[in-house]
Amino acid sequence: VILLLNRCDMTDPENAAVAEGGEVSDEEQQDANYKVPEKVSAKDMLDKDKDDAALEAYKRQLLGDTAAVASGLPLKVSIVKLALVSLDDDHRKEIELSGNLDQLKGAPIAVKEGIRYKIEFEFKVENDIVTGLKYQHVVKRKGLKVDKESHMLGSYAANTPDKPTHKVMTPENEMPSGMLARGHYSVSSKFVDDDKSTYAEWEWSFDLGKDWK
Repeated sequence: VILLLNRCDMTDPENAAVAEGGEVSDEEQQDANYKVPEKVSAKDMLDKDKDDAALEAYKRQLLGDTAAVASGLPLKVSIVKLALVSLDDDHRKEIELSGNLDQLKGAPIAVKEGIRYKIEFEFKVENDIVTGLKYQHVVKRKGLKVDKESHMLGSYAANTPDKPTHKVMTPENEMPSGMLARGHYSVSSKFVDDDKSTYAEWEWSFDLGKDWK
């Protein structure tokens, strides 16, 4: 249900060639131009300039609960769920990602063709700041790659009891439509950061049809 497929004929050999990497997409070009910021841990940030009261107040406003970000424990990012939010009707399809991810591949989700939609991710950051969090996926149909996308989600401080999770949405997109586009698709998805650390990786599938069922 996470379908960041562009509206195009997914069976067109030219589109398939592009998906295989023959042409660089705008998003891939943006990723290539993205400069990784210098790594500064939340603990180091909190330890600096402690005699500056105004800066201390700003850091606490930015980072929240100091105990949550200065524990010294390794950074941890847990993906809680994602939701496909239709902009054309009241459908909102959610996928829980905190359980057994192996079960998703064998349970295809019905998705209506041609809808405009956004994808919402909910996730939790622990112990430090995550920088350059990114969602990536590869879509295949009948074993052939038909789409590959990457979305930069941003950088986030550790969550606190007052704010237990972060939520972020992708830009608006549109499902393909037409007889040739309908059918079964498999998706390999993952969340990574600037350091190429992988926080979640899973496979799932969907059936694109005339309606939601």
